[in-house]
Amino acid sequence: MNTLWINEIFSSVNGEVCTAHQGSLCTFIRFQGCNLNCRYCDTKKALEMKAGMKVPISEIVKKAEELGNRNITMTGGEPLLQREGLHNLLDLLVAEGYSISIETNGTRIPNITKYPYESVRYVMDYKSLSSGSNKA
Repeated sequence: MNTLWINEIFSSVNGEVCTAHQGSLCTFIRFQGCNLNCRYCDTKKALEMKAGMKVPISEIVKKAEELGNRNITMTGGEPLLQREGLHNLLDLLVAEGYSISIETNGTRIPNITKYPYESVRYVMDYKSLSSGSNKA
């Protein structure tokens, strides 16, 4: 897969819980599409897969290079719903020396052995019954 459904790519200070990136200037890659619909979701605009932009992986890498941050946070939506394309993107970014954090809702098991821990970290935000989402 050479394209991914993306909602937005932007630069900001990372306030998310990740020991490697918290408080750093970071490039955020917000994936489109989520398999949950939590009542407290702060990114409803990223729920429906095809409501986003289908972006070539080469363009995502180019945008990351233009923003110039060495830390990248992938969020959503749910990045692991696009696993094949995600891994293609990670292969390129890891080879370029980026430090990456992937935020996931815990409904898809990541392949934590595919990339070195120093390069790719997963932040799992498991959703309990209070989320109001009972599908996975």
